[in-house]
Formats: sequence, structure tokens, C-alpha cells
Amino acid sequence: MPRLRDGVIKRGGSWSYVIRVPDPATGARKPRWVSGFETEEDAKAARDEARVRARRGEYVNRSTSTVAGYLAEWVEAHASTVKPKTLAGYRHDIDHYIVPRIGRIRLQALRPAVISMLYRELTEHGGRDGQPLSATTVSHIHRTLRKALADAVQVDQLLAVNPAARSKRPRGSGAEPTRVWTAEQLHAFLTAARSHRLFAFYRLAAYTGARRGELLYLRWHALDLDAAEVTFGGSTAVVARPACRRNHQDRTLAHDQHRQRNHRHAAGTLSPAGRGTARRWVSLERQRRPGLHQPVG
Repeated sequence: MPRLRDGVIKRGGSWSYVIRVPDPATGARKPRWVSGFETEEDAKAARDEARVRARRGEYVNRSTSTVAGYLAEWVEAHASTVKPKTLAGYRHDIDHYIVPRIGRIRLQALRPAVISMLYRELTEHGGRDGQPLSATTVSHIHRTLRKALADAVQVDQLLAVNPAARSKRPRGSGAEPTRVWTAEQLHAFLTAARSHRLFAFYRLAAYTGARRGELLYLRWHALDLDAAEVTFGGSTAVVARPACRRNHQDRTLAHDQHRQRNHRHAAGTLSPAGRGTARRWVSLERQRRPGLHQPVG
């Protein structure tokens, strides 16, 4: 009959170890068995590491949870604590890049080298049709995984250390090139879009530098054509159809006379007929996209 020697024993075809760990609730020391080691040496090495962690108060129970299983629970736990756009980013990184490649790995078997290999694979051919994935996207995936595994350490106590924090990302090639329209290209676009129903939106975006969410949140009362000013008092984002208002500090931008004339023209010059046109346009848009022109909570 197998005998337990210094916390190590062979049971069946594999080796196991046992240590005593204080119960956080009662303080009483209880046995914790861990099995599945191929050799006695492997079991002893794991036992010694577990003893050190137990003395430091860092011991974690053995878990069969996979990376995919843990991330599914983690992202649901964050559904009510982060902004919808942030949550959508977490989901996209997890569903498209992380789980398809390392989702089946047991969480507690995840090592920095595996994560480093994931980043290399994504950088080389993780994009659409096997194209390279940008360094910016890989960095975003790294932040998502590092945040999730940090919670596995600090909140869920399933890991002793965060393997993502010790992983290596491929060195980027510097700032990615950004293509910006020239003044001539912008002028050509605005000229072509002059008859478009959203021309005022395009021109306001071009000449104020406002973010898309700020422009989408604008209401008619925010535009003071007499003072040649527009006040951005909020921002909105659309994630999987529901819209949400973000916290935002009001800021007012001045218009030059040329832009003021264009916005007067877009608003119907504020004549009775023009105001009627504007109201009809807003009414039509409300019918097409309910809730678009109303601030959300």
C-alpha cells in the first residue's frame, strides 16, 4: 500500500502532494490535495512551491477553469462596471483574438511564454485573411488580457502571479503612418457634399475638430448663430444599437463668419420657413432612427 512521505504519495499512475493551508474564514489549517504529476520529483517541486506560497499567504486552490471559461465569467462580471464601448472592446478582443488561440488552455497552466507567442502570432498573421495585425491592436489585446489576469490574481485568487505582466510583445516599428487629408482634399470633399443632407455635420466636423460623439450629441439649441458659437455639452456612443451619454465638460467654440453663414444656410437661415424645414428634417430623422436626436439619461 502506498505511503505518504513528507506530503508526497503515488496513487495509481501519478503522484500527488498535500499541504495544510489556513482557511481564511476560520483560520484552521486544512489539507489541500493536488494530483496529476508524472514523477515524484515534479510532485515534490510543486509541493515546495506551494508551501512557500502558503507561508506568504499567496496559495491558490487548484482550478480546472480554462482561459475561455474564466474570461467569459470575467467579462460578464464587468458588464455593469465599465462603459459600454470599453466592454465591447473587451468582448471583441476576447472573442476574436484570445479565445480562438489560447482559450482551451487551463488558466493555471498559462505561462508568459504562451502569451508572448500569442502576440507574435497576432502580429504576423492575426488580421483579416491572415494579414499582419497592427501594433496598436496587439497592444489593446495585451491590455485586455493583462487586466483580466490581474483580477484572477487580486480578486478571484485563482493565480499567484499575472503571466501577462511578464510576457513580451513584439517590438513595434514606431508610430503607424496616419493619412490625413490635405486642405485641397478637404475642400474637394466639402464641395462634393454641399448638396448632401448631412453637409452641415461634415463641415462642422472639419472646422471645429470636434469628436464624432460630440457631434452626434449636438442639439439645435447648442448652436448660437448670432454669437457665432457652438457649445459642445455632451458626447454619445452607440454600441450594438443602444446609445449612452458620457460624462463631458461643456466647451464652446467660436465660428468665423464664413462658417456662420454656412450654418445659417444649413439651418434655413432661422427664417420661419427655414425653421420649419429644420423641424421637418429632425422629424423625418426621428422617424428613420428613433431616439437619435434625444439625449439619453
